[in-house]
Amino acid sequence: MRRAAEEQVAQARQDAERDQAGLRAGLEAQITAAEEARAGLQARAERAEADAREAGAAAAEAEARLAEALTSKAAAEQEARAAQEQVAAARQERDEAVRGAESRAAESARAELDRVRRAAEEQVAQARQDAERDQAGLRAGLEAQSEEARAGLQARPSRPRLIRGRRA
Repeated sequence: MRRAAEEQVAQARQDAERDQAGLRAGLEAQITAAEEARAGLQARAERAEADAREAGAAAAEAEARLAEALTSKAAAEQEARAAQEQVAAARQERDEAVRGAESRAAESARAELDRVRRAAEEQVAQARQDAERDQAGLRAGLEAQSEEARAGLQARPSRPRLIRGRRA
């Protein structure tokens, strides 16, 4: 019996060694699989970190482009305001020039009108003087004729006058 017990112990040892070898092989396979999974996860993490760095760099570049675009926009708006101010100033200068030209033209027209008016008044005054002189000459001539006619009538014999169909 002892031998049977020894054989059973030997058999149990063989079975245990075989089971242990199987477990060891299984554990080694699991360790290998775990190491492969860890390596895969490590590679994925490294790729994720690289992607995150690239995304950060792209975001920084996009922010820089945005800042540049905003600066350009602000400069363009400022240039547009300056151009509008220049247009407004040019319009104001034009309007002032037009008002000045109109004012000068109106002043020139007033001066010309005043000159023509004075010339016309002088002509009227001259015409009145000429008319008065002519009238005075005519009056003197008529008075002379009237005197001559009176003198001629006084020198004639007097005739009776007729007063409404009767003699005086």
